[in-house]
Amino acid sequence: MIAAIRNRIFQKHYARLLSRQTARRPNVNTFSTVTILVEGENARASDLRAAKKYFEQHQIQAYPYLVDQSEKGIDHEGVSVISRENCTWYGVPNQELLINWLAQKTDLLITSNPNDLPLLRYLNASSNSRLKASLAYETSVDPAISLYVQTDKPERVSIKKQSEIILSTLQQIGLKTNNAA
Repeated sequence: MIAAIRNRIFQKHYARLLSRQTARRPNVNTFSTVTILVEGENARASDLRAAKKYFEQHQIQAYPYLVDQSEKGIDHEGVSVISRENCTWYGVPNQELLINWLAQKTDLLITSNPNDLPLLRYLNASSNSRLKASLAYETSVDPAISLYVQTDKPERVSIKKQSEIILSTLQQIGLKTNNAA
């Protein structure tokens, strides 16, 4: 019963957030910054550091975030951790977290299975990234994600490998990193 009420309240806030966003297409021809946002059950801080290093090898500045249900929102050697305690009981980020999140403006947001967790979905939708990408999972499609990349068994692919697949796909469709422009 409480879970249904929590979900209904979250869906109301999430729908309001999506309706406020404009239906414009992102103007992304080149990119130089990326935010990586994953859930703690599917990735560890070391996985995010490896993905960050991968992007930095391509002269792309990366900002990794780990949404973790158990840990406090502390920094783990270059990986920012967002905890459940930073949001309301129904899954919407508190004002302080949302202000800090909105201050992070990047060209690309890469997320892992955005339908897993309400807090993750909300952060994806509210992100100031110009393009939002994810691998295509078997779950339903999130309208906040701009680009889904198809691959076999995405749930078994590390976040570094997901980043490689998404970057490769973006380069194949003509997007360039600023250093290659």
